[in-house]
Amino acid sequence: MVNGVGKNQNNYPDMMKLKGTDKSIDLKNLTNLQRTEQNKAIFDMCDHNKDGKIDEKEAQSMRGVLLNASKGDGVLTKKEANKLFGKQQNAFDAISSLADQQKAISEGVEYKEVNGNLTTRIYQSKNGDQYSYRCDQTTNEKGTTTSVLDDGTQEIRYKDGSKQTIGQDGTVIFYDSKGNKSKVIQNGLTTTFTPDGNKSITKNENGQTVRTAELRNNEEVRTEYEYKDGNSIGREYTGSGSDAKLTSIVVSGREKNPDGTTGTIETRYNSEEDMTNNHPVSAIKNKGLPTETTISYNYDSQGNKMITETDQTKVPTTTFQDKDGNKIDSNQYDAPQPHTVTKGETVSMIVKKALADQGIPNPTKDQLKDATEQFLEMNKDVVKTYNGPKTQFKGNKYFYPNDQVNIPNFQQSISNVYLNELEVVTTKPSDEMIAKRKDLQAKLGDEFEVEYAKDGKSLEVRNKNGDILPEATRRANGQESNEDDINLMMASDADGSKTLDKTEYHTFITEMLQEAGIEITDANKNKIDELINNSFTSMDTIQKDGVLSKEELTQNAQKVIEQLTDNIGNIDETSTQTPQINYIDNPTEIKDNNNFTLNPDEDLMA
Repeated sequence: MVNGVGKNQNNYPDMMKLKGTDKSIDLKNLTNLQRTEQNKAIFDMCDHNKDGKIDEKEAQSMRGVLLNASKGDGVLTKKEANKLFGKQQNAFDAISSLADQQKAISEGVEYKEVNGNLTTRIYQSKNGDQYSYRCDQTTNEKGTTTSVLDDGTQEIRYKDGSKQTIGQDGTVIFYDSKGNKSKVIQNGLTTTFTPDGNKSITKNENGQTVRTAELRNNEEVRTEYEYKDGNSIGREYTGSGSDAKLTSIVVSGREKNPDGTTGTIETRYNSEEDMTNNHPVSAIKNKGLPTETTISYNYDSQGNKMITETDQTKVPTTTFQDKDGNKIDSNQYDAPQPHTVTKGETVSMIVKKALADQGIPNPTKDQLKDATEQFLEMNKDVVKTYNGPKTQFKGNKYFYPNDQVNIPNFQQSISNVYLNELEVVTTKPSDEMIAKRKDLQAKLGDEFEVEYAKDGKSLEVRNKNGDILPEATRRANGQESNEDDINLMMASDADGSKTLDKTEYHTFITEMLQEAGIEITDANKNKIDELINNSFTSMDTIQKDGVLSKEELTQNAQKVIEQLTDNIGNIDETSTQTPQINYIDNPTEIKDNNNFTLNPDEDLMA
């Protein structure tokens, strides 16, 4: 008798036919067969490790069992199967289902078996286990279908079309009838979603909210909560992943009121540092009650607080505290700070340092102008105005060393100018446009402001007063037409000769320089005149007759005038490196020496 792995086993056939059917079993390919409801009678005899699959060792055992049942003749009858396994086991049918499963595997198709409300689907891919699957699906009397995959993953689908999945790690995900994720249960946390998926709230096992998230203007905003000392602390972040930025912190807790009742108080901070230093920006007391009160906090440069409370009467009341929380009078808030002028300090140096100390290290030109005007107005009884013999310094403001001055609170007066300075553009400037603006600004220097136009695709050139310069703007955007430029120059032909003499050319260039914001003074006039005359000669190259024809302008004007502009710009730079002077007792008595440097374009040193 063959006992499964006997030495004579190879004398038996590899195929075993099931008598009365067209089915056969390949006895040499029994591995990877899986247990099902229909084959369990034969399967359980051979699946020694009870993992529901036949391995190579178990395949040898199953081969021996089947050969024993068929007496080794290659044909198995129902009588032989029943004799070995018993009539009640339906052994022949069990072996028949194994044959069907084996055939599906060899043909690379899905095996499907239906047993009442249980449907089993098995597919073994020839392209790798990642494409293989097994699914046991049951349907109860309510129409709920439960599908279990061989990795333990489950899907429960309800009659209304909603479903839930259960992962290997126990994570449960719920979907509504439209396929939208509605809830996730994972690691003791439950997250629920709005139908559109744009908002979610996550709670722990105690019902406390630990996270909220939503989509605002196509940007993710999430709030993380922690619970400490009876308070909840919510930190709001904008952005996703490592790019997320902390935008606010809200601390919520309970507080006793003077009348003995308790209410909720929410206090908002802008940063972790502000929370540590008890530097809130706003608060709500008795939130949700008829006595709800809103509070706003403002701070001066010394850390003093202005606290404005508005209750149900809608009438605000304001109190003041110092940085330690002690009550102070209103006239102590936003008070100017005294400063002693040191030797060598200019007005702009004092103002720029004060702005930096108050959190405005990179002021715009308008902010600096505004701050300087406020500073000079506050110190109008101390500041001096130069009226000495040096004409280039006339009207400049200065102080003596050891003068006592006051510095305004610029945070309150000009910090929001940053927002007002921004040009709103409809299109983000390209990298090419950003580079172009930067290069042009460097070339033109501080006398001009190069800005993006509102379309975000072109530039605007303005003078120090903020006035747009049409010609410079046109050139900045590459719109210059040499023909237009030449016609504009020829319009300066006062006598109708169709040429420009030196006087007409000089008038045109001078007006062009003034339009561009270049100031012609007694100090630079001679040098500018010399450069203009030289440029005239450089263009008179065809007839060399002392006048410029349209042909000569067409050939030479663009290059020569660009060089002229650069040369005049160099004059302006050189002129700022001037007189080294010192002050005696009277500011009108100025003598040249080598002790101090004065910049006539700004202000005088102390």
